[in-house]
Amino acid sequence: GKNCTFNYNDWFSGNIPIWDFFLKKYNLFNKKLNYLEIGSFEGRSSVFILENLKNSICQSVDTFSGSDEHSKINFSKVFENFKKNVEPYKNRININKINSNNFFQKNELYFDLIYVDGSHYAKDVYADAINSFKFLNKNGLIIFDDFVWTYYDTINNNPIGGLIPFLKE
Repeated sequence: GKNCTFNYNDWFSGNIPIWDFFLKKYNLFNKKLNYLEIGSFEGRSSVFILENLKNSICQSVDTFSGSDEHSKINFSKVFENFKKNVEPYKNRININKINSNNFFQKNELYFDLIYVDGSHYAKDVYADAINSFKFLNKNGLIIFDDFVWTYYDTINNNPIGGLIPFLKE
């Protein structure tokens, strides 16, 4: 985004080449997609989708309050940046400032593309995976971020600890 404001780390741009690969492979650039992202932060992934998938509708789900790995981040600033960054696309994005479990409890939509990058606790990643799969359209894609992320001491408390059981099921 040309006129975007980002004050914090760019954890997204490194994903763009692999996203481009799969969006091209599945010919998604011109399709009308229902896109869900769990974890939006300052909006880099939202802006990428809204700029590149011009027919997409985006559901953003984020508490905008962070978690323990974000101790030095001002989340009111993050939320202000997010709102400013997605403003040009306001007719194609719905901002759900709640946690993902609450979102899924009231959700009635199905999605073609889901990006899971919310809480990194294994139990939360597992819940997001199960819930996302329930609301995934046939031939839809789920992208999980931070599969090998190791913030917590015990490997099974990290995202992989929620994803491996989900994938086994």
